[in-house]
Amino acid sequence: MMRSFSKRTEKLINAALLCGCVSVSGQLQAVDLVTFGQACLKQESYLNTLKRNIDEADFARHTSKDLNQGARANLRSYNRQLNELEPELQACQKNAPNSRTCHDIRIRHNRLTELADRAEQRLDKQHDALNLDPPQTLFFRQQRYHDVYDQFIAMCRDSDVHYQLIQDPNAYQQVCGSGSNKASITCSLF
Repeated sequence: MMRSFSKRTEKLINAALLCGCVSVSGQLQAVDLVTFGQACLKQESYLNTLKRNIDEADFARHTSKDLNQGARANLRSYNRQLNELEPELQACQKNAPNSRTCHDIRIRHNRLTELADRAEQRLDKQHDALNLDPPQTLFFRQQRYHDVYDQFIAMCRDSDVHYQLIQDPNAYQQVCGSGSNKASITCSLF
């Protein structure tokens, strides 16, 4: 025996099923929005770390360049002074090797030689200690970062899904509930 429901009961059951499906669909969409938002936050965190590393490498390259230029300038100065002092040293050693003047010239020559040697050693140590990427590598890392960042912005800030995340209070609260996340690109409208 087949039971049949009245039209009214059938409409109520259909409405209840439809509301249940809509409710489940809304919850599934909220879960998808949360997953989307969390993935964007992870990518944003990775991009921030990558940017920080690129900036540090760029700063180290410029700093080491400035330091090396200063050390090279000192080395050039010491060598120039040594070259200027060389004829005086040779002349005094020929004429009066035991005089006070010759003794002062030898002391000055020895001191300049020591300073020049130290400056060379310092340059060698700085060059060995700094394992810097060549400028081309840094340039390509920066270009790659900008490409990935542009893709991130297109997906996690300028997309319809991002707008839905911002508009859905439950998904927004789950993704952007903490203070640090609220300041992120993922959790801001613009």
